[in-house]
Amino acid sequence: MIMQHHEAALSAFVTEVSGLPSALAVVLVGSVARGLERPDSDVDVYLVVTDEELERAVRERAVGYTRDELTDDDVYVDVKLASPTYLHAVAERGSEPARASFVGARIAWSRLEELPALLDATRAVPRDQWDDRVLSFTAEARIYGGYFLPQAAASQDAYLLHWAAVHLVGSACRALLAHAHVTFAGAKYLRSSVEEIEGLPDGLLQLIDRLLDEPTPELGIELMRRVEGVVRAPLGMSETIGQFVVDNELCWWTGLPAPEAL
Repeated sequence: MIMQHHEAALSAFVTEVSGLPSALAVVLVGSVARGLERPDSDVDVYLVVTDEELERAVRERAVGYTRDELTDDDVYVDVKLASPTYLHAVAERGSEPARASFVGARIAWSRLEELPALLDATRAVPRDQWDDRVLSFTAEARIYGGYFLPQAAASQDAYLLHWAAVHLVGSACRALLAHAHVTFAGAKYLRSSVEEIEGLPDGLLQLIDRLLDEPTPELGIELMRRVEGVVRAPLGMSETIGQFVVDNELCWWTGLPAPEAL
């Protein structure tokens, strides 16, 4: 059950926006929607507006704002704008963090009959995309750990060394999540999401911590060995290089987002 001061702030926000001609719905998301809030949590919502209003907001870089002083309590509402076309796009091709933001969503007010079904469609990555993501993130992990990390160590390039280590860890973890069909909610949730995967190699998280603290090619190779023992991506060396180049170096040309943006 939502805490009373959060419910009051949400109700006041709905009252404030429901009369606006461009407003179509208010969707409660985040910790409050999922019942995981603390007393000091903010209230996260999507304000669904007309497509024209969202287009205007994008042009003006005004796609989100904070609303406070709605009640006497020290609670603020963190607002992000969405539209029907945006929600359809999330359902069809949205990034994993975009989809994850709708997990546990609750409709607080709506004029859209299609909204319940549309929200259901936003949350799940299409099953045929998981295998492609395993390949993409495995290829990235191999390149970051097998090429960039040793190159950085040999040249004593501190920036490249830590850059390669961070990207190796991110790619390796995303490969594990994709293999387990677990949606990536964002960087700050990466570790907790990986911890929930069943059959995780023993000591994997401790190995990741060591690699990030003191990056070495040896630790990078060990991380890749443990991860590939789980995901077993069918990529040879030339296929690995080709996958990485198409996904990352040619994304500006293909018009497809790089894997890290998915």
